Amino acid sequence: MCAHHCANIERRMGLLLHPVIQKSHKENIDLKAKELERSASKSFEEHLSAWDRIHEACANIDKEIEGLDKLPLGRLISFLKKRTKLSDEYAKYLADILERRNYLIHKMWGKYGRYLSDPSSIKTMADELMAYEKDFREASNWLKKQVCLIHGVVDDQLMLPRKSFQISGRCRANPSTPPNNPRSR
Repeated sequence: MCAHHCANIERRMGLLLHPVIQKSHKENIDLKAKELERSASKSFEEHLSAWDRIHEACANIDKEIEGLDKLPLGRLISFLKKRTKLSDEYAKYLADILERRNYLIHKMWGKYGRYLSDPSSIKTMADELMAYEKDFREASNWLKKQVCLIHGVVDDQLMLPRKSFQISGRCRANPSTPPNNPRSR
């Protein structure tokens, strides 16, 4: 289940970035649309060429969005930090989730691997995995709420109003705060 929640976290981080990418390309698209308007009075070939440039710019947006699925969680978080007004609270929460994910993926099996014949070690590892699963599930659900807010999905069951969340230069009123920081336990 931990791997499932980690995959959901990465996917939802990518979804959170879709409007950020679209906004970053908006100026380029607007410029090409004005070029298209000016080309209407010109030859058919020039007008068609202007359409091709708009199509190419839109394809670049699609390509960048599709590329998000291939980025690891750390790169997605860095991307979000660089291109949005992410509060320190949210940045710290995401960094803690990343650190816990990296421990689970890269170090946990090394810590317990040679002791898996010992029942008490197995229980300790299982308890630790259950705590991680809970943290990752909470993070995944929190990110789902943020994605719904950013994309304008309104569902009373998804929103628990508490604070405002800054992204893409706009303030989204009343999203839920991140779950309790896993380190504070």
